[in-house]
Amino acid sequence: MKDLTTIFKTSATFQSAIGFAVIIMGCIAMYSPFISGVVFSELLAITIAASSIATAGFAFKADTMKQGLFQFFSGVVGLLAAVYFYRTPALSLSLLTLTAIVYFIVDGLFMCYSAYEQRKQRGAGWILLGAISSLVLAAFLVMDWPVSGLYAIGTFVGIKLIVGGWTLAMVGFAGYQFSDDMEKASA
Repeated sequence: MKDLTTIFKTSATFQSAIGFAVIIMGCIAMYSPFISGVVFSELLAITIAASSIATAGFAFKADTMKQGLFQFFSGVVGLLAAVYFYRTPALSLSLLTLTAIVYFIVDGLFMCYSAYEQRKQRGAGWILLGAISSLVLAAFLVMDWPVSGLYAIGTFVGIKLIVGGWTLAMVGFAGYQFSDDMEKASA
């Protein structure tokens, strides 16, 4: 039992350390949101390029010539879009921010409806709070768009890294505590 708790504690400690490293990366991203936004948009462009190359490559395995040509040109168009986004990060950030605005509006409206439908249930207020926060975020982005595109994505990436890192660290702490409880129970 001692070996199992030692392994568990080591894993939990490592997970907490990774969580704190992710928090630090999130703080760096928040400190320079434009740079982190550009890095994010370039990684997205590279991902789109890889997907487009794979799509064009699979065209040669198509059943018919028509299907193969359509797939090949679809891959080429995706690759051209990826190269364009990679070379124009400010435009890419503005388009990503516009996408985030649409998402926050749609999410906020659906959550408002969900809160209304569940108004007699426990927790409906939290759903409404989530809806309001989505709509407020959309309003903030719209008020300053397209300039908000230069910093919003990097800020969102930073926030996500901080929250995700905190989650990793806390789960690691919980695992460490659990291994302590296991050790005490076996003694």
